[in-house]
Amino acid sequence: MKESNSPLQPILNHLQRLPTNSITVVNGKVKKQRDGVFKDRYCFTMEDIRKELENPKFTNIYEGKATGTDIEALTTFIMALPNFGLGTGSTVNLKMRNGTTQKIVNRDPIELKFRSQEQGTTSIEKQTDMSTLENKVHEAVPVSPTESQLIGMAARFRAESKLESIQERYTDKVEQNASLKEDLGDARSRIRKLEEENLGLRSKLSIAEAEKGLAIKTIESEKRSVLDSDVAVKLVENLPSLASALVNLAGKNNGAAVSGMGASDPISENKRYFIDQIMDPEILDDDLKFLYEVLQAHLQNPDFMGQVRQLLTSMIKPIANHGTDG
Repeated sequence: MKESNSPLQPILNHLQRLPTNSITVVNGKVKKQRDGVFKDRYCFTMEDIRKELENPKFTNIYEGKATGTDIEALTTFIMALPNFGLGTGSTVNLKMRNGTTQKIVNRDPIELKFRSQEQGTTSIEKQTDMSTLENKVHEAVPVSPTESQLIGMAARFRAESKLESIQERYTDKVEQNASLKEDLGDARSRIRKLEEENLGLRSKLSIAEAEKGLAIKTIESEKRSVLDSDVAVKLVENLPSLASALVNLAGKNNGAAVSGMGASDPISENKRYFIDQIMDPEILDDDLKFLYEVLQAHLQNPDFMGQVRQLLTSMIKPIANHGTDG
């Protein structure tokens, strides 16, 4: 069979002109669609037609049919259309890709007429020899519209073309919407993760600020003047009574020495005098404890005694020196 003699040659020429060129087959609300796809699912390129013929789901329809050349594959595809509810009266539109959509390029749809047709099958399925197949090729022939039908067919073409364009745009919007929903889900997931990280960082910052405040207070406490310490406060509170007791003792025991100690004793006169004073019953244990705390503060902080002397000078009269000069 010569391809130039086939009534399907115009359709084949369109499909072979560009790999992306396609056809659609429609009969009312019934449309032939590709299996397992969504975008442009009604459009069949030459490659899509061969995939259709090789689809295991349609083995009972296409098995044993000639598919070696493009015209044979296209003929087998067209002759099997009645099995999909697309019999006589079905129309074929030639389409080309136009950006993200497909546009119809034939001015008038190509109408198909099947001379012999049974419910759910075609007679070609019972014939496998090439001579019969060649005869069946001529059974699917384009029918040109009459002049009286031209206006109506043109209007129908424009309406169907517009409807298909709307459907394709709708399909694109559905896909874009699904993609945007996925992106939105990813963005929300990232936001939740960042919020959790931010909460953790805020918690760490609060702990760090609390530790910093505690450290500052500790340093300030260590740097406080010894006069602000508990020992200094106690000294000030007991200073009047202690000073009075020391003055009285100084008057009673001026120049006395500790009983039982010889001249060779290494203890100085001032120490012996102090020991003699604390032996007096008027000096209470609490007074000795306080004096011991003052002494320890002096030993631990050399600046302590100087500040105590300043405090004593500002609050009481100087006490007479009862030492070696007495």
